Amino acid sequence: MSAEKVKAEKAKSVSAGKGGGQPPKTDKQPKADKKEKKAATIAGARPKPPADYVPRLRIIYREKVIPALTKRFEYKNPMQIPRLTKIVINVGVGEAAQNPRL
Repeated sequence: MSAEKVKAEKAKSVSAGKGGGQPPKTDKQPKADKKEKKAATIAGARPKPPADYVPRLRIIYREKVIPALTKRFEYKNPMQIPRLTKIVINVGVGEAAQNPRL
């Protein structure tokens, strides 16, 4: 098609009320990817810690608790010393889960 025919075609559609060559509006909006949305809500706005970050509890355990355990129980091998594998903190939401006003 030539440029003149395209302009004439657009003029007809505008005068006919078709929206000036814009695509027709649909009820369906493009949905955001569920994984992206879920990751955004999980991570929130909390920034990532620096690469050299070490949690305070780990530092205290290494510097104070391990030597105290070794001395108290006279461990001969470092593999005998108990290690922390997982720490769970109970938030204690309780009633607030069922009652949104809390």
